[in-house]
Amino acid sequence: MLLCILVLATETRADEVQLNKKEIDAVESMLDSSLHYLDRNEPLSGIRWATKASYYLPRLKNNPFVREEIHTLLAKSLVSLGADREAITHWHSLVFHRKKALGYYDLKCAFKYGAIGSKFLRLNEPDSCFWAFRKAMKITGNLGIPVFYASGWNNLGMAYQTFGSKDSALICFFNALETLEDSETDAHLFKTSVYENIAQHYYAENRINEASFFYRKAIVLFANLPEVGHHYKANYYINLGRYLSKIQGKPGLQGVIDTAHMMVAQIPKGSPKYQALVDLLDIELIAGNAEAKDLLIEKNKYLELLNEAIKIEKDKAIEGLVNYKQALLQQQQDINRLELASKEESIQVSRRIFRNRVALLAALAMIILTALILIVILNKKRTNRLLLERKMTALEIENRRLEEEALNKELESKKSDIVDLALDNSRKLEFSKTVLAKLKEFQERENHDINRVIRKLEAEFNHQSNTESRISTLQSNVDKVNQAFYKNIKDQFEGLTQGELELCGYIRLKLSGKEIANLRNVNPDSITKAKQRLRKKLGLGPNADLYSFMQSV
Repeated sequence: MLLCILVLATETRADEVQLNKKEIDAVESMLDSSLHYLDRNEPLSGIRWATKASYYLPRLKNNPFVREEIHTLLAKSLVSLGADREAITHWHSLVFHRKKALGYYDLKCAFKYGAIGSKFLRLNEPDSCFWAFRKAMKITGNLGIPVFYASGWNNLGMAYQTFGSKDSALICFFNALETLEDSETDAHLFKTSVYENIAQHYYAENRINEASFFYRKAIVLFANLPEVGHHYKANYYINLGRYLSKIQGKPGLQGVIDTAHMMVAQIPKGSPKYQALVDLLDIELIAGNAEAKDLLIEKNKYLELLNEAIKIEKDKAIEGLVNYKQALLQQQQDINRLELASKEESIQVSRRIFRNRVALLAALAMIILTALILIVILNKKRTNRLLLERKMTALEIENRRLEEEALNKELESKKSDIVDLALDNSRKLEFSKTVLAKLKEFQERENHDINRVIRKLEAEFNHQSNTESRISTLQSNVDKVNQAFYKNIKDQFEGLTQGELELCGYIRLKLSGKEIANLRNVNPDSITKAKQRLRKKLGLGPNADLYSFMQSV
């Protein structure tokens, strides 16, 4: 048992090495740095720190929320760099680990499925786009949050607008508005998105008035929302200006252009600002508010700035993607190294287990072999003992048989002596009667016959004396033969008298009642009564065979 415990104790596999608290703190610090740079719109620095944190992913199996944060920042950085497909991979990993940690899909999972659908929309992959948007709608529907369920309708409408039926898209947009109105929530920012989508739908169908109407509603909603950036506000005014420029008379177009210029002026230098200025100059060219030549010169200037900004951003994106790919390669190498180390450890453990099992089997084989040898030895000894006991038993039986035969022979010989003794007792009785008769005859005869009668009596008494001596010798021999019998029956029946013991001895010698009566000089009826009393003391029935019982004692 001890050997088995030792073997089991050695068969423990080494768990994968997990991060300690100091390392987890370091990972969280990297994530904070990544988030800081992403908030400052510096995705290149953000992805560098997120990539450093991703080195620890193989060792974060017991920290699902830290893994989730790493995937979140990597995806956010990749989106900023334009690597949408790589971002989708990290969002999928994020949702997987979050669902595994929580046991169910929460609102954040729905958001990520919505983001995945949006990226598939940009990548022109309709099946994946519809799948992701419907997955997000299912989760928000199960959670019972109307605002986000309406967001699902809006996303699905955009998918239909791009890949499917235009009418289905419009139905989805109005379903989103209806859901928002039923929820009685002030989701102004979200409503602006729905209005914008409806406006774009009408614009695509060349229904400019309806498009302008919904764009104005969108602008009214978000104009005073501080959380909406100038870039988004400028785009709304630019789109509205584009719609108004197509309406006859161009009502309110100049005011929209002036407001858009105010919004664009507050956008930092970069491709979004230059793109907005180029779009505004296109609208001004349509409106004819200035010399076309001057507008084209200014547009070309901004196009050059836009191309330069795009080139810089593209170079940064390429550098970021290169760093990201290098990080992925390093991460895969680390994973391979860990897997190799784990396999080597597993091989070592397997070898140790194999050696321990071989040792255990060898020990068990030795124990079994020893046990078999002991069993054979014990069986041989037991067999020899049984044979010896059988021989001893046979010898004892044979000795007992011989003793019984000798005893029976002696009893038979003594029986004849006792029979003779009984006859002598009969003669003694007859002698006594003869003496009595002689005495009576003596009384009747004359004196001259006295001497002759006395001599005759003397001879008779001498003969009787010899007979009594023989009786005494015979009784001694009978007692000697029955000595062991007397001892056994006394031990079993302590209440027997001496006379009853002698009666038992006579019965054992197979003497008849009459013969016993002659030996005792009593009437045979007395012997019959004595036998009945003896049966009661021995616990036997009235018809029990006393001789058989005496032989069994």
